[in-house]
Amino acid sequence: MSSHVIKIAGALLALILGLSLGRLWPTATQATDDSDLSGERRERAADIETDDPETGLAVPLEQAITTTLRNWQQGEMPDDMILFALQVEAWAQADPARAFAALQNMKHLRPGIYFATLGIVAKEWGQVNPEAMLSAAEGLTHSYAHQHFLLQGMTGAMHADPDFAMEWLGENRHLDQANSFTFSLLAELSTIDPLEAFERAALLNDPQLKSDLQGTIAAQFAETSPDAAFAWASSLEPGRTKERAVEAVMEQMSYLHPEKAIEYAADLPDDLFPLYRDQITHKVIAGLAATHPQEASQLLGNLETPNQYDDAVQTLAERWGLMDYEAAAEWVQSIADPYSQNLAERALMVGAALNSPERAMQIAADMQVSDQSSDLASFLATQWARVDPAGASEWMLSLSDRDLPAGGVRETLQTWAQADSDAAIEYVQANAGRFQERALVPVFFADLAARDPQHAMETAMLMQDPTDRYSAVTSVLQATSRRNPTQALEMLESFSEPEIRDWGVMSVVSEIAKLTPREAFKHTQSVTDHVYKYQSVLATVLAVSEYDRDLARQMIDQSGLPPDEKQIAYEGIE
Repeated sequence: MSSHVIKIAGALLALILGLSLGRLWPTATQATDDSDLSGERRERAADIETDDPETGLAVPLEQAITTTLRNWQQGEMPDDMILFALQVEAWAQADPARAFAALQNMKHLRPGIYFATLGIVAKEWGQVNPEAMLSAAEGLTHSYAHQHFLLQGMTGAMHADPDFAMEWLGENRHLDQANSFTFSLLAELSTIDPLEAFERAALLNDPQLKSDLQGTIAAQFAETSPDAAFAWASSLEPGRTKERAVEAVMEQMSYLHPEKAIEYAADLPDDLFPLYRDQITHKVIAGLAATHPQEASQLLGNLETPNQYDDAVQTLAERWGLMDYEAAAEWVQSIADPYSQNLAERALMVGAALNSPERAMQIAADMQVSDQSSDLASFLATQWARVDPAGASEWMLSLSDRDLPAGGVRETLQTWAQADSDAAIEYVQANAGRFQERALVPVFFADLAARDPQHAMETAMLMQDPTDRYSAVTSVLQATSRRNPTQALEMLESFSEPEIRDWGVMSVVSEIAKLTPREAFKHTQSVTDHVYKYQSVLATVLAVSEYDRDLARQMIDQSGLPPDEKQIAYEGIE
């Protein structure tokens, strides 16, 4: 498939997204025949024919497009999106003014469909008659439609008259998103004349824009002409521009022309700074790792910087492990340096685990976990949990606190809860004591509350141990109060046990007070336990004092606390 067709298909993907926003009402009515706007027509749009997919008979192209839109209105997607994109392109090529006018009459066209189709029309019009396209753009009142039409139209104009397009760009640097216009136009020019595009990019004042563009232009040059691109990049004057160009060319070749990348990686220009030479080689190794790992491993010997060597070893091991674990493992064992071999082994485990949860389970079960490898153990367990969450959780809990941070168990439980929350909850309830040692009960229930607060609270209330229940309920209330204070208050009012309601109020009033201070204070007055009441009032007035100190003082006055506790509260807000 040509890159031209791929670009059209990409633009038309927005049509699919537009449909999800609502129904489409195509009204492609007849437009005025503005021959002075369209330029010299190659053929009338109404005269172009295409085959009806059902009957095989020829039908006018404009009718075919209108029929497709009408079918979309009824929820029937086109069988071939690329074909439809090409039909719109042909419609615009034949009579862009007519196509543009028809689009303006589609008053209820969904934004995704409208903008994508408008962009195709603009680009074709810009190639035929850029002046007429610019004139039509003035009639677009919607800011994004105007900007999108100009961008696509001038991208097309770059094919017809690059000097005209660049002159227009220079005169319109005041436009919003001017850098986006510059990037798009020069990137388009690079598909026509990469050397001219690169020279024009070199004249830009914005260093970041210049850098990004030069890299993009060099990569596009390498995509179509790898030999010429490498020769050109190598011939540039020594400096950062040359290094950037060679890097972009080599990285692109490593993915699209791996044999060329292997050939030229051994022949990088001598005047490259050693660090940049190593960075380029590292990127080539990364690109080759999935398709030519053996050849990539041989390039490691070209690296002069120890840090770049270690980074490249890890990159290769991880990506090779994704594709062929056994072959990658054999290569890792051949690494002579123990430190580099250890880095490669860890990276290999990551790559293998990403590709196969079962492999993660096997690796984790066989590994000796230490404080140096606890992060890797956490990752492996998370991957393991995708196929055996109970086994992964049990393995994590079997490790010592010294060897394993609590975050590893948390991530494993999160993976489990997303797949089967009831099973994960049952496991937490059965092992609450073990989780409590690592403060994981509140963490787990806070995560659960983020997805379903009511279900999380109902489950938290079922915890048998009073300490576990307190921890779980508090975490659910706190998590809910941050997202939905009203729901948290409703939960508090539903508690029948005074003790649970008391410490529930204490746990959430500081959050609720930020939005509804008087409601929070009212709940502090319903607390029956004196210690909990004091803590609740103090938390409330401290939160309120951050934005209304007078209101905080009034609350202390009306709190019913003993004088000594009131004094502490006064001092706290001053």
